[in-house]
Amino acid sequence: MNVQIRELNEKVKEMELEIVSYKRKCEESDTKLKDLKQLFVQVRSDRNLCSKNVLEANVSCTVLLPTFYRH
Repeated sequence: MNVQIRELNEKVKEMELEIVSYKRKCEESDTKLKDLKQLFVQVRSDRNLCSKNVLEANVSCTVLLPTFYRH
């Protein structure tokens, strides 16, 4: 009887350690996800800025090109 109790106690301890390990992995994954979300937002912001700059450059080209062809 005592042996069974000890074995069960050890099994419970092993399972508790496993649970702690899974919780740690979940926390690490959450941190990685937050970092990736933040990186995504930054990349999207940079892309939007570049797109805006390209549009402005195209407008400038459209305005300036006719003046070059007249001369």
